[in-house]
Amino acid sequence: MQHLELKIAQAQDVFIFSHLIEQHRQLRTEMNKMHNPVILQVPPEVASIIFKFYLPEMPVSADSRKEQPRNTTMAPLLLGAVCRGWRDIAWSIPQLWTYIDVVLDSGKESEFSLISEWLNRSGGLPLSIHVYTRGLRRTIPRWEIVDLINKYSARWEVLELFVPAPLVNMFRGNLENQYFILRDLRIHSGFRLPEQKGDIPIRALRPEPTNVYIDGILHLSSIWISWNRVTFVDVETILASECVRLFQHAVMLERCNLRDIWDLEEQSLDFVITHPHLQDLKLKPRYPEAIKQLLGALTLPALQKLEIDMDSKYLPIIELHLLAQHSSFQLKELLVISSDFSDGDMYNLLSDTPYLERLKICPAADADFCITEFLAKISDTNILNKSRHGEPGFLAHLRTLEIQAPWEID
Repeated sequence: MQHLELKIAQAQDVFIFSHLIEQHRQLRTEMNKMHNPVILQVPPEVASIIFKFYLPEMPVSADSRKEQPRNTTMAPLLLGAVCRGWRDIAWSIPQLWTYIDVVLDSGKESEFSLISEWLNRSGGLPLSIHVYTRGLRRTIPRWEIVDLINKYSARWEVLELFVPAPLVNMFRGNLENQYFILRDLRIHSGFRLPEQKGDIPIRALRPEPTNVYIDGILHLSSIWISWNRVTFVDVETILASECVRLFQHAVMLERCNLRDIWDLEEQSLDFVITHPHLQDLKLKPRYPEAIKQLLGALTLPALQKLEIDMDSKYLPIIELHLLAQHSSFQLKELLVISSDFSDGDMYNLLSDTPYLERLKICPAADADFCITEFLAKISDTNILNKSRHGEPGFLAHLRTLEIQAPWEID
């Protein structure tokens, strides 16, 4: 090989140079075959199984994807770089090409061709497409890449967008699609998305995900999807008014996690939303007033698990009491985390939850909560035996009690 490379370096004639280059290519191919002869000797079906095991587990979030080495998402190309035989095998296995990371503002001219070829090799299989930009504010996207991703929208299974908010609404899919298989939609914008109204055909079909993850203060109406099939939502940084809009449109919602809830900027909610399917609700407001507004606008008859983290702020006992009365739910799990309340407040709240099976409370460090008085009160046999309107007695179904005190207990 070294002797041949020396001849190539010394060649003057174009014909001789081309002949030597071809010899070098053939010799390199033969050498690569010796690298691992097993793959090229077993049936292609077996080789494809081995190649699939080489693929690492794909990251499930933007943060975990950042921590992955580059060969995580480039693994199919690395397999094809070994030799021509390996490349022929890797190029023929659609399962290797169903996950792709796309840099939307890449300056490389070859980026579009690489993405196009990658998606073509995936055959007709469901796709996990993760789009991100290197810059968040001053980003000039490659619009041909956006159009290419939308072209494959009928095969989106997971779509994750780590892009500036104004670009979110560009990923609407192919407006001529007759169906979508989208399962997970994940949006990480970090900036508020203004309400947008595009010129969209009335009959255009929208993607119908079942799981939606949103990071950023977004106007939900600007996310071009149908909420009819959504059963799980995880949102960080959202206005209380948008929370209400979410419950209005996601009628099949069963589990919901809302963090960093903002208030309505001195607006008020003068209506109540009844959501018949929500079973699991987690709330963490930025401002106490935000959760008061939200709880006052909800009726949740199917709710079975409620978790509230007030970040050391006062727990809205009155609003929770009204929610319990209006909903008539049979709450089974209640978790009150890092909240300011007294033992009397907690006792009154528990009086509204006779079907409770699990209780976890974590008072804030400065809460007026006496653990000994609380335990004595809830263990009073006279209270335990009381019932009303045919309901079970006080905490009659309780199986698990966990109290995490931020202070030492004598």
